[in-house]
Amino acid sequence: MITDKTQIIYNGIVKVARGLEGQIYDNCGGFVREVLGRAGMPVQGRLRDFGIEVPVAERRAGDLIFYYSSLANYLSDKPAHVGILANPDEITHMSSGRITIDSLESIVLDKELPQLRNSLSFVRIRRALQ
Repeated sequence: MITDKTQIIYNGIVKVARGLEGQIYDNCGGFVREVLGRAGMPVQGRLRDFGIEVPVAERRAGDLIFYYSSLANYLSDKPAHVGILANPDEITHMSSGRITIDSLESIVLDKELPQLRNSLSFVRIRRALQ
């Protein structure tokens, strides 16, 4: 259930992420950690352990989205890329060192991750709050 407090937190995550568009980062995990920290939810430990996993079909703005480059990496939980959903079909993420906002479809079709073409099969969604 989405409460007013939950919605405020998720709106904050999306606002912080969008506000960093165009900034340069060394890696996608550093960007996500900074966004969550600025939104008042610093991450202790691994990002892929943060919050709870939710079904891809239930994704919403503010969720973390992890991409895997192969079935083996998916099964062993070794993500190749992480970003923050700006809405269910749009992602704020690092691309070529800069923070960009793209359609989820364009990321799934990313030439750097050809194994993911036309598929959300190798994606995991993590939510900070229920």
